[in-house]
Amino acid sequence: PDLPWQKNDANEIIMSDIHKKRIFRTIPVQNFQGMTKAFIKVQTGCDEKCSFCTVVKARGRSVSDSRENIIHNIQQAIDSGFKEITLTGINLGTWGMDQGETFSSLVHDIVELPGDFRVRLSSINPMEIDNDLIRLIAETEKLCSHLHIPLQSGDDKILSAMRRNYSRSQYLDVAERAIDIIPGLGLGADIIVGFPGETEEEFENTRKLIEQLPFSYLHVFTYSPRRGTEAHQLKDNIPGNIKKQRSQCLTQIVNQKAMKMREKILGQQETVLIENQRDTKSGWLKGHTSNYVPVILEGDDALKNNLVPVTLQALSESQVIACVQ
Repeated sequence: PDLPWQKNDANEIIMSDIHKKRIFRTIPVQNFQGMTKAFIKVQTGCDEKCSFCTVVKARGRSVSDSRENIIHNIQQAIDSGFKEITLTGINLGTWGMDQGETFSSLVHDIVELPGDFRVRLSSINPMEIDNDLIRLIAETEKLCSHLHIPLQSGDDKILSAMRRNYSRSQYLDVAERAIDIIPGLGLGADIIVGFPGETEEEFENTRKLIEQLPFSYLHVFTYSPRRGTEAHQLKDNIPGNIKKQRSQCLTQIVNQKAMKMREKILGQQETVLIENQRDTKSGWLKGHTSNYVPVILEGDDALKNNLVPVTLQALSESQVIACVQ
């Protein structure tokens, strides 16, 4: 048998590289109870060594599910009635690197499947977004016009301390190419404020980058040390009140950007996936557009779990009010 260890003539146990023995396979799920979206994990693990993260220790190196198994699982989800397939992974865009394949080629095969469904990508790192993927999103109706690209910091010194594998200019290049090519792109990001040693000038570089790009939402986290990480050895020298101020500053900026973006799209026609749960405040149906704009609308329960063409009519706090066409 193909065991991860062997016994030699000297009765010694010799371990082989267990990473080469790892196989990642997901099983098809036909019922995400109460949900309209099927989440399909295509890879696990990560080869990066971010100084604030424990994923590599917890999940190991990046390993991909097979193309055939992924396609099979997605086809089963479509056959089970799911209208949105969300592709997920610990480091999603590295799918296929251990098999000599590209993530964009997998996405191409998925959107070629027959059926009334759309595909959304979960968080994907900037250096894994190639031109083929950008063109696919721009040209394929089934592929949501939405990219969540983790940034973490807009300052090169902090990015280096975080052990991120890109610079500020590289992030900008990827984001601006996507914005230029994909009509109506919904752009989101993750940010960590208060990383050890982050000066006011370095935070200002992050703030300027957030101002520069048309983000429609941000996930802003205040840094907290994690045992077992490289960054845990650094002095957490940013006071809590400063971290909070920086977080509030970025949140305020992106909230204003999101409002302007929603004002700009009023009157447009979009397709919304109506979710099974109604909006708790209004009691109306709710869902998201392809580019991840939250929408509420009046309608019958029969519209739930359907891709519904709507007209965007008015603003309501953090949502857009729509009507069925």
